[in-house]
Amino acid sequence: MKQIRKNIILCLCWLTFSTVIPAVQAETIDSYGTEFVAISNYKAGEHCVITALFEPTHVTLSNGRELVLMRGERFRINADQWCTPDGTRTRSLYIKADEPIHVEHTTSFGEAYVTTVLPSLSCEAQTEQHYTFSQRMVKPLLFIITPADKLTGFVLDGKVLKMDNSYLVSGSSEWAYVVVDLGNRKAGSVLTLSAPTDRFHAAIVGQEYTYLSPCELEASVSIDTIHSVPQYVMQNGELTQSHTAAMDSLTNELDSIDDELEAMAEDSINHHRAAIYLQGAYAGMPLKMSDYSTSMGLGFGAAAGVMYEFQHRSFLMQTGAGFYWLDRRVNIADQPAPDRYDRALSAGIEVPILFGKNFKAVYYLFGVKLGFDILGKQTSACSPYKVSPASSQPVTDAPIMAPVIREGQYNVIFDLDPRASAEFGFNLGQERSDIVQSRLAFFADWGFYPMNFARVPLPSDPVPVSTKVGNPADYSTYELTHFYSLPASHGILLQHFQVGLKFTLVLGK
Repeated sequence: MKQIRKNIILCLCWLTFSTVIPAVQAETIDSYGTEFVAISNYKAGEHCVITALFEPTHVTLSNGRELVLMRGERFRINADQWCTPDGTRTRSLYIKADEPIHVEHTTSFGEAYVTTVLPSLSCEAQTEQHYTFSQRMVKPLLFIITPADKLTGFVLDGKVLKMDNSYLVSGSSEWAYVVVDLGNRKAGSVLTLSAPTDRFHAAIVGQEYTYLSPCELEASVSIDTIHSVPQYVMQNGELTQSHTAAMDSLTNELDSIDDELEAMAEDSINHHRAAIYLQGAYAGMPLKMSDYSTSMGLGFGAAAGVMYEFQHRSFLMQTGAGFYWLDRRVNIADQPAPDRYDRALSAGIEVPILFGKNFKAVYYLFGVKLGFDILGKQTSACSPYKVSPASSQPVTDAPIMAPVIREGQYNVIFDLDPRASAEFGFNLGQERSDIVQSRLAFFADWGFYPMNFARVPLPSDPVPVSTKVGNPADYSTYELTHFYSLPASHGILLQHFQVGLKFTLVLGK
């Protein structure tokens, strides 16, 4: 497809060569000047296009590079080439010319590109400027370019604007710039910006890229714009360069354009990010044992970890590692002591492998989490101050006493705990830095312990029961057996689940 498109363009160019001046287009220029500043959002594909109106025009860039352009000639400089004389990448580009030039700037907002015509720094602006948002915008940016000695005194929507994150323009100590995050703006809302000088410029960057105060000029300039070298001019009805050389050069230019477009498209749909997550949940263990009546009590689950995230278009994949803590309670009814319950506490390492979709406002993920228990603790408890009617001991009017609690450790060596996981959340947007975004989600995990199927009691083993009570007033006569050690819990599906909230900080574009 790429070769076919190129051949069609080449054929059209051949026809053009035989009839008209090649690569020439008449344009009327309404905005021009000799001094400009552009600001980048650090996304591949951002650039400035400089058009000369007179010849020869000498242009100097931030890094000290000098250009000589003829009337109508265009020159493009990509944002990844904006740098200081020592080669350090900068966010700003300073352009100065000895004759009037026209500059278009393309920057980015999210995944989209937006373009505007830059106003000349020599243009005077109103000290109070307004902008009405035609549609709802999520965290648009405000670019402010001002003389370096006029950084104080700006007022945004009635509040003094702190210029703590202001920077000098690369290549010019006379000018400074600042980028302000405007938060979320409703359709129809009005932004008001007041300044201590009429030599400043301010632009809104969102779904559109607009300078608040246009640069009004006394006259327009009409020129024939052409691409940069090689240039083709007509002399006595024939090209001054051979057709072969012209077509070879044009072919190379088309190859370069195709490669650049493909690189921009690939960069815009693939994203590699890091993420930090923290979650909390209700945790339960729906245990069913023969000869016992059980129910779930209050339990807790928590986890924190780091992940790698890959996104291709809207497809989303996450994997990483985290540390979890689970504390689940199982109530056991109809026992010789009231308030009888067991708790199962475990901690370990989890490895999530999740797949889903990420959209502008919401996202979802499904997959598995491989858990490996490395710590375990068992707790059994009951209340001793009175005796259940099921007991043969008489009920006495003994004073209230502290609960009976028995704790014990159980050996776990990376006991496997696989879980199915589902997550549905919201993209909350950027935080203080434009490469940090936050998310909030509801999640649910269901897991089980496969090793429990292999636990079978031996016939020679004693058969314990959950609760035995000798003297209700004597703690030493209470014998509490954790459900994990009861024969009724061996060989069954020992499962658990969590339902809760998950907060994620995503690092990267």
